[in-house]
Amino acid sequence: MAQIFIDDWVCPVKQYTDLQANLYTTLSLGYSVKISNGRERFYVTVTQIDGDKIVGLIDNHLLKLGKLPYTYGDTVCFERKHIWHVHSQLDKLSISLKIQQFIAQQLALGVDKQELLESLSHLKRIVPSDEP
Repeated sequence: MAQIFIDDWVCPVKQYTDLQANLYTTLSLGYSVKISNGRERFYVTVTQIDGDKIVGLIDNHLLKLGKLPYTYGDTVCFERKHIWHVHSQLDKLSISLKIQQFIAQQLALGVDKQELLESLSHLKRIVPSDEP
């Protein structure tokens, strides 16, 4: 079994509104949630939910690379109260489509394909590899 990382996760500064509270109680597997360790905020794809305990895979490359014991693709465990933001599967699809449109626009403007894809490499999980 893969190592599961825990940290001194930080709760959002602002108080939960009724809408936020409802969103956090309706959290589902596959959703992408933003959490923070006090040094960096990052997204995690939810893979397990057990009451207030959430387990998921880090879903973006971290800026503090090498300074944290975990990185992109690692498993972390946190509580619902540590969630700063939530993206549903539909939200993630919408973001993916916008990225694909952006890539197509940049290529149409003459931006070098390899340079563009390298600059967007941190988005590998959302941008399909067969994109132009």
